[in-house]
Amino acid sequence: MTHEHGKDLASRVLDVCNIHDKNMFCRITYHLIFYIAHNENGCSIIKKAITTADDLFKSDFLDLIAQHANLLSTHDLGISLFQHVVDLDFTKKTTEEDTRLHELMAEFDKILPITSDTAELHKLALKLTSDSDLFLELVKTKRGSLMAQIIIGKSKEIDTVFWEAIKQNYTNVATSFYGHHIFRRAINVVEETRKLKLVAQILRLDGYNALYLTKEPHIGNLVVEYTINRHDSVVTELVASGLQGHYIELSFLKHGSNIVAMLLGEDEELPLLLIVTEIVECDEDTLVRLANDEYGNGVLAKTLQVAKKLRDDLFGDLVGKLRPFLDTLRGSRGENIAQAINVLEERGKSRLFEITKRLNGYNALYLAKEPNLGLQDAIDLHEPDFTKLIACGLRGHFIELSFLKHGSNIVEKPLGEDEYLPLLLIIMEIDIKCDEDRLVRLAKDEYGNGVLKKTLQVAKNVSDDLFGYLVGKLRPLLDTLRGSRGENIAAIINELQ
Repeated sequence: MTHEHGKDLASRVLDVCNIHDKNMFCRITYHLIFYIAHNENGCSIIKKAITTADDLFKSDFLDLIAQHANLLSTHDLGISLFQHVVDLDFTKKTTEEDTRLHELMAEFDKILPITSDTAELHKLALKLTSDSDLFLELVKTKRGSLMAQIIIGKSKEIDTVFWEAIKQNYTNVATSFYGHHIFRRAINVVEETRKLKLVAQILRLDGYNALYLTKEPHIGNLVVEYTINRHDSVVTELVASGLQGHYIELSFLKHGSNIVAMLLGEDEELPLLLIVTEIVECDEDTLVRLANDEYGNGVLAKTLQVAKKLRDDLFGDLVGKLRPFLDTLRGSRGENIAQAINVLEERGKSRLFEITKRLNGYNALYLAKEPNLGLQDAIDLHEPDFTKLIACGLRGHFIELSFLKHGSNIVEKPLGEDEYLPLLLIIMEIDIKCDEDRLVRLAKDEYGNGVLKKTLQVAKNVSDDLFGYLVGKLRPLLDTLRGSRGENIAAIINELQ
């Protein structure tokens, strides 16, 4: 069917065969669809087979294409197949029960196949995305998901509209069975146009929401797997920080243990550091259950292997924690852990001082809220491990702490280390958790103003991308800040740009 003569023969067969043979042909096409859809002749036959099929087969084809849209949306022939499917009367009927959505999609149907003027399409995209409920209804339907993937890539303005809508409804889109295909299509389009900063923003959202996504066993964890498989060290650290404090919990779950093992497989030190610290802190019963668990055992074995490969000190910490339980583990599923320690152990003793420092970093949020517990002095050790652990421990609470005298001092300390991760976590929190009112209050606050000023200065030194991102968030508020304590923020932006 991918050759010209084969296409002509297949087309004639569909024209003259009886219903039984036609159904058999449709069944064969159904099973070959992903092999021949990238070929112009093959795609043409798929379209004709779908058009001539009965409603039962049309439904099967629609399900198959909608469920595996990410395999087809990477090329123009796949998008043309989407267009063909959504144009079918059968597909149009699938949204009849939702009057508002059905009427709006009818407007898209009128202009999409024939228009070369994207201005009208842009207006409809604005109409769709301005209503979050309507947008979410669209992404949750087969017809709507395919329609959105056709529209994305039509123009820069349309792509911007859809990206903003995805960002505002991120977790709902990313965990929707059909919606996450829109998310993947958006990434493909911005990569094709070399908008690498936008790709980074999308992936950062994955990382920042990693815990919520990982705990969603159907679609969300697939999004996290996709993100880790991008092999971007910054995003990997962001995912790792998002799962802090939940590694052992996730290791008892099939999908959760897969994510933890994938992070370890990236050979990055931060995931290893967080996982080892959590294991060292856990109680005896939990550790034995983890070693004997169907999924947890694999995570523990992987952690030992990676620790031995990357960090002898962390390997020593693990061995020191596990050694008292080796006899208990023998004769059970956990016996492989004892064997792994015997095979891997050559050097690396647990150092109490190092473990204590890491536990302080791991519990940074509790310590940061208690001004007399000495966390501030500990930061002055200027050790990258400790700085990253503190940043992970304070994740999601930077703004809250910035309004407090001792808390703002703690927030500024990791920033002063000029490490990328603390800066990224703070700016992500400002972007996601700060509405305009809260950001203005932060800029005008006695302590928050200093944090915001420090963040701008460090961003300018460390990352032009993050600096531009933060300036874009602040620029609409500069007039509001003038004449107040926040006026220095406008002055800093003008000075640094």
